[in-house]
Amino acid sequence: MSMRRSVLFVSTDEERRQEFLPRLRAAGWLPLFVPSIERARASLTQFEVDAIVLDVEMIDCTGELEGVRVPIVALVSQVLAAGIPAGIAAVICEPCEPEVLAKAIARVVAGDAGFVEVQSPQEDNAAVLARNFR
Repeated sequence: MSMRRSVLFVSTDEERRQEFLPRLRAAGWLPLFVPSIERARASLTQFEVDAIVLDVEMIDCTGELEGVRVPIVALVSQVLAAGIPAGIAAVICEPCEPEVLAKAIARVVAGDAGFVEVQSPQEDNAAVLARNFR
């Protein structure tokens, strides 16, 4: 029997959470969804998670997770002009299939970091994101 790994998914979008829930579970993840950074911080005091996923509207809140010792995956919808915030292990450009996200989570949990995943013909976005990655 394999043990599921947990992921904290921070998003205010209920539809999004419902979209990703069954597919992350099918990929072997046990997702815990919270609607805010505050709830994420509170959850981290109660639960151990293997990774954190920040939905696009939470990307500016990474500073509030400073000191967290689990990898963070950011879902983004466009090029981040200011670069990738510190503490982000990977960036996934939307649109993103849940299976792609599940694989990216597995990569960061395994120690891989500093990568950008793009599924759509947004190659220019991928190049800019890669250059902006700290």
